[in-house]
Amino acid sequence: MKSELLEMSFNIEEKYLYNIDINDKFFDSLKEDYADFTKWFLRKSKENKAAYITYNNGNITSFCMYKLEDEKEKYLSFSKSFLPKKRLKISTLKVSDRGKGIAKTYLEIIINKAKEYKCEEIYITLFDKHKELIRLLKDFGFMYYTFKYTTRSNGEVVKESIY
Repeated sequence: MKSELLEMSFNIEEKYLYNIDINDKFFDSLKEDYADFTKWFLRKSKENKAAYITYNNGNITSFCMYKLEDEKEKYLSFSKSFLPKKRLKISTLKVSDRGKGIAKTYLEIIINKAKEYKCEEIYITLFDKHKELIRLLKDFGFMYYTFKYTTRSNGEVVKESIY
């Protein structure tokens, strides 16, 4: 699967998580930011979940995964809950190979998936340190909604924004 806009600059593959090496250094920052990232990844692997991924010289350079949510989803950890709706959550989006438009292409894929699944909303949780991604999300029409608290691997509890 490739973006029509950036046809030759990268190749996005859809892969099952059980075929992706959780020990790749690409995931180190996610493991630091989220105390349960490895446990979550392994659980999703057993559930046969897939993600979009790019490689450069055999190294993972980007990763995007989404989750379909229905009207019964609970948002108990959010400071302000969502109203019941069908949503698509961008559960993980990280790009280390910047400047190629990969994040933009992932957002285009997510928007198309939301249309395909007839979702009313799309959201993502992320830390304010991801300023470039936040700028891109705003360009795509995402707006800050609320926040939740997340525990990092070092035990620190930090605020995570929801767009």
